[in-house]
Amino acid sequence: MRRAVFWLVLLVPSGAAAVVTAARILQPGGALWVQLVAFTPVAGVLYLVVLLVLLLRVLSPGAGWRRPIWAGLAAAVVVPLTLHAWWLAPMYLGSAPTAAADTEPLTVLTSNAKRGGIDAVGLVQTASDRRADVIVAQEVTEQQVKMMDSAGLADGWPYRIGDPGTGPEGTMVFSRYPLGEPTAVRTRFASWDVTVSAPGGDLRLLAVHPSPPTNVTRWRLDQATLLRAADGVDLMVGDFNATLDHAPIQRLEDEGFSDAAELTNAGWQPTWPENGKFRVLGIAIPPAVAIDHVLVGPRLTALSTSTVTISGTDHAVVIATVARR
Repeated sequence: MRRAVFWLVLLVPSGAAAVVTAARILQPGGALWVQLVAFTPVAGVLYLVVLLVLLLRVLSPGAGWRRPIWAGLAAAVVVPLTLHAWWLAPMYLGSAPTAAADTEPLTVLTSNAKRGGIDAVGLVQTASDRRADVIVAQEVTEQQVKMMDSAGLADGWPYRIGDPGTGPEGTMVFSRYPLGEPTAVRTRFASWDVTVSAPGGDLRLLAVHPSPPTNVTRWRLDQATLLRAADGVDLMVGDFNATLDHAPIQRLEDEGFSDAAELTNAGWQPTWPENGKFRVLGIAIPPAVAIDHVLVGPRLTALSTSTVTISGTDHAVVIATVARR
């Protein structure tokens, strides 16, 4: 029985991690494969667990003639573990371009409101506490906007574009600074291209909410739409339904965009699922994927990035302070 448990502990995590690694490298087209890529950092943790189990076996006094076998298996696990560490390293290591000496920072907050379920007062309070200049909200409803206005949204962020919805389609931008005439970006859920009259000059903002990869064809179409719309944009903000390990985000990086959390070495910041909103066999799954982002274009750098949990939604709020290079 003990031996069976040992092999179960060894094989299940390593097998699951190997599948995710293959998905990350090959980027297959199926919906399940796309979803698995989102768990790339989790697979790295699984490899680490397997490696520790094998090292304990190697160091065990009773290892005997099996010690070389355990050592060989441990060495084999180091290879994919190193690969995952390399993929994750930019979140912790490296330096960002410096901000211009005379620039005024801009703080951006993005929140998926879970079809109006988020604590509206808590969201406005968080934006106030963190001195957010621009709020990008997805899945916002008319009732929620009214509640947010009652909590001070209209006074602190008097400029707004976008429309509330009745489900996931409502995307809006609220700003302390004037906003230009918005242009709709044709993703499944509402996305907007709008100019923010920020101190120091106008910035183009893309407020995004593409389709999730439950429908992978629609997901790919939306991601391609965002890539086309990104030309000349300074900030892409919202629920991307994609992580830095997905090919579409990597293409945006090739075009000169950078994730604010990566630039600030903020570390891996999973944003979904929050608040126990996603369960498997009745067990609440902890935050495991980072699909909410603030991406900065070539003209900007990031100064700080953090996440905040607000009740009523399955997404963490992402807050980033950016500045001109």
